[in-house]
Amino acid sequence: MVRGGWRSVVALCALGGCVLGGCVPDGGGGDDPPDARPDLEPAIIIDQMVELPDVGFDAAPDAAPDGGADSTPGDADVTGDFLPPDMAPEPDAAPLGIESCEAACGRYAACDELADRFGDLDACLRHCERVSRLGPPEEWWGCVELETCNLLRLCPVPPIEPLPCAEVCDLVGECGVDDPRGDCVDTCEEFGDPFRACGDVLFGGVCDGDGFRRCAVDVTFPQCGATCLAGVACNLVREGECLDRCFDPDPLAQRSRRRVNACAAGAGDDCLRLDACFVDQPDPIGVCAGLCEAKQLCGLDLGIDSIACIQACSSGEQAPGGPDYAAEGACANSPSCPEFAVCLDAAGARVGPCFAWCQATTTCDPEADQGRQACMTECVSGFGDEDTLRFGAAAPCLADAGPGADCDALTACIPQGEPMVDCEGVCGALDRCRVPAEGCRAGCAEAPDRPLAICLADTQRAGDGCGGVAACADYAPPAPPAACEALCDVVTPCDGEVDPYLCRLDCTPLPPEVPAQLACAEFAGCADLPACLALDGVANPTCVDLCPGAVACGLYPDVAACEARCTGLAASPRTPADFLQRAGDCLTAAGAPAACDPVAAANCFAPASCDLRDDLIYFNGNQGRVNTDTRGLPDAYDSPCAGGGAAEAIIVINVAGPANLRAFIFDADYDTALNLFSPCDGPNIACNDDDFNLPDGLWSSIEVAVDAGTYYLMVEGFNGGTGTATVDITITPR
Repeated sequence: MVRGGWRSVVALCALGGCVLGGCVPDGGGGDDPPDARPDLEPAIIIDQMVELPDVGFDAAPDAAPDGGADSTPGDADVTGDFLPPDMAPEPDAAPLGIESCEAACGRYAACDELADRFGDLDACLRHCERVSRLGPPEEWWGCVELETCNLLRLCPVPPIEPLPCAEVCDLVGECGVDDPRGDCVDTCEEFGDPFRACGDVLFGGVCDGDGFRRCAVDVTFPQCGATCLAGVACNLVREGECLDRCFDPDPLAQRSRRRVNACAAGAGDDCLRLDACFVDQPDPIGVCAGLCEAKQLCGLDLGIDSIACIQACSSGEQAPGGPDYAAEGACANSPSCPEFAVCLDAAGARVGPCFAWCQATTTCDPEADQGRQACMTECVSGFGDEDTLRFGAAAPCLADAGPGADCDALTACIPQGEPMVDCEGVCGALDRCRVPAEGCRAGCAEAPDRPLAICLADTQRAGDGCGGVAACADYAPPAPPAACEALCDVVTPCDGEVDPYLCRLDCTPLPPEVPAQLACAEFAGCADLPACLALDGVANPTCVDLCPGAVACGLYPDVAACEARCTGLAASPRTPADFLQRAGDCLTAAGAPAACDPVAAANCFAPASCDLRDDLIYFNGNQGRVNTDTRGLPDAYDSPCAGGGAAEAIIVINVAGPANLRAFIFDADYDTALNLFSPCDGPNIACNDDDFNLPDGLWSSIEVAVDAGTYYLMVEGFNGGTGTATVDITITPR
């Protein structure tokens, strides 16, 4: 409706004697039947926008005030009793001329309508300024100008529309409010009108930064906002600091925020429980998971996926040149990526200087052509160009400055121009890896081999060891014997100081003790390797006696191979003490050597251990489900709770630290049983046949507290039953 519409209604009333119930036709025919008088609502007249000549209040003809002969109802004075009181203008009212927010709100104040409509004068002015920022709200102001006080409530006050994102974010900058999520425009476009509405508390120079942040938290991080509200109510945190934590864009800070929020949601309004939540919550699924997740979030991954990282960390075994997960574990719950990188650097990790390098070359360089994640991947795995030498020259300075240094300090570490080749470093690497390089130092001093220097630096930083050094120099070492290669494959994952390339060189040609060492090592854990590597090649006397019968039964190609295998197995600390006695009894029962039954003798020299089975199922992580099928599998173990048991599927579970281990049958087509062992030939830790709390009472479950170690969960059937089953496994650190 335009302002003229309101004026038209007043004019109509002045000319035609309009009343609330309708208008009386000129001429007054009072005898007309009721149906001849249309009962028109004023709202209909207003909506029809009836336009009459602008005759104003002075358009009524001069008539005798006593209603003389010339007077008619239509000529009545508009101030007379003919109009209802609430339609009459105020006595002696001058034209108001509403042309500003001050005038409009002043009118509401004069009519004592502020409290009901806006609250107070300031609120009215702010509302008016918001709706008039793109131009005067003429319809509203025109109504306020013409309407009487007791009908002022009918004037259409325009609603506040949220500010455009560009204007909201301009106000964020003008008011000096910290950018809540790193990119105000992107955030605004993502969350839409609710976020745009938060800009109202910044409009008009008010600049209520705290109010904006509270509003933005409620919109973008509602759970964090609820956590802060509860923490402030319990006097546990300061509101501003808590809101800062909600908005912190650092990936590890966000991870910590999610954990605290989850804890707080469970605490409810219990201030004692809530107090514990505001301490940084560790990863609920273990140190390794938290450490590997932090590396991924901060762009510090080493070229392997998170599952492989967790597996390597959980195994407790350090790969050659790889990260020392045991040392890095203390960094898992670092509050931010820079602090995490510093912690890794202090723990002996090799990624700290890379993190500082990538800060200097990406974050600190507005013209960088790659992101920090890509830079980290390239730095850790190798640049393959002159940046390799430049990084090598900068690394000591970067390590001293640390990833938390400012941009000036970091960029100052990076040399300008073409860096020199470190001849001693190049030739020393070739010497250490026994790569032939006669005259290396003299040749390098005269004409440095820059491609070789770059390749060596990259391969060493990537942890490729001497195998990578030999590849850079195009050197192919003698091929190792199969037993030598197999032994090195077993040893090197257990000892980070052993280089696989040098290990193969050391056992080529094959020393006589290696076959026995290999047999022992294959059946031993990392902790037992020293006993295996101490074997000197002297055959066990009992094995010497047994091997002719074993060869006659076709178990080994010759006596030497049998003696080495038998000696190694007998020496393993994990071999049952009665291994040799059982092997002899087995051979005798099989008829060795005269009339040997090869089928009966097949397993005479195999220790009864599930470690040697090739059908093991490895469970990784701390929660998940495993599908099993026992049909056709061997029945090697008796179940103490399932009538002797049946064929078993064996799930290997690595537990990184003290935890509660729970496993239950989620679905199965047969009567199941669950058994837990550690080691696999050790005592039974837990056994369950039927759990009547499960959907099928014939399904099974176990729950037990365990320490760090390797556990073997056997899924089998009652009294010989076999079939398929799905096992749900959860490991909860304690």
